[in-house]
Amino acid sequence: IIETKLEKRRDKHTVTVFDGVIVRIKMNKEFSGHTVVKTDSLLKLDIPIGSKLRHTTLEDVEFENKFDVLTDNELMAMRILTPDLTNLIIDLHDNFGFFFEIKLINGLLFFRFHSDTLFEPSPDNVRKEALDIAFYFTMLDGMKKIIAEIVKNLNDFKV
Repeated sequence: IIETKLEKRRDKHTVTVFDGVIVRIKMNKEFSGHTVVKTDSLLKLDIPIGSKLRHTTLEDVEFENKFDVLTDNELMAMRILTPDLTNLIIDLHDNFGFFFEIKLINGLLFFRFHSDTLFEPSPDNVRKEALDIAFYFTMLDGMKKIIAEIVKNLNDFKV
């Protein structure tokens, strides 16, 4: 888990590209392919130029209204993104409300939370500190459930 801020210089000013938390996990099961689940954006065509990723539509209407799925392996995406997993992702989204992304790529799992500063201590405000800790544990618990479901689905799917 790393908290980071990524900025990009443009002409005479700096633009924040990402500010939040990134979690990187090496999966025990090797798989090829690239699938991205991210909070729904107005621009469905924000696929990098030259990328083999394509927008994929799932049957779950609530999930489709909240998330975009991009993949270069539609079969793998459909087998991994089961109704149980999509419900867990919706729960995480509804609990936290900020933009996030889950990426599966060549044996790695990434979570990216666009959350501003999360792990900033508040020693002079004990109540805020307690609420922050509860928030982090709830977020980590949601991630743990999603990871367990992804592992189960990868084991069920012959990659």
